[in-house]
Amino acid sequence: MDDDHRLAERVAFVAKLPTPKRPPIVVPDEGCAGAEEVFRHLDPAAIPEVAQALDWLMANRPEVIAAVADVDRTLIWDALDRSPLENLARAEQLVSNEAALRATLSQVA
Repeated sequence: MDDDHRLAERVAFVAKLPTPKRPPIVVPDEGCAGAEEVFRHLDPAAIPEVAQALDWLMANRPEVIAAVADVDRTLIWDALDRSPLENLARAEQLVSNEAALRATLSQVA
């Protein structure tokens, strides 16, 4: 099967998925992404690097592809706007918060 045919199959599969859930979001100004940009299905043509994974998911776990549309992409865009060191510092903070929470819970239980 040629690449164009496989891509057409992927696009058709995604087009048949139910409309993603769109929770009410408040957009502060026109420069912000709207709900249709934040909550949407993936575009198989935009990410050819994951073609094999998409094929496997279509055949075995189609609900995972549908769930991707429910991901709040603003969190991803926010991470992309930060420098790698800022992302590392944020990850370190999350890990230290988890460690503190675990320590506290171990004293309670």
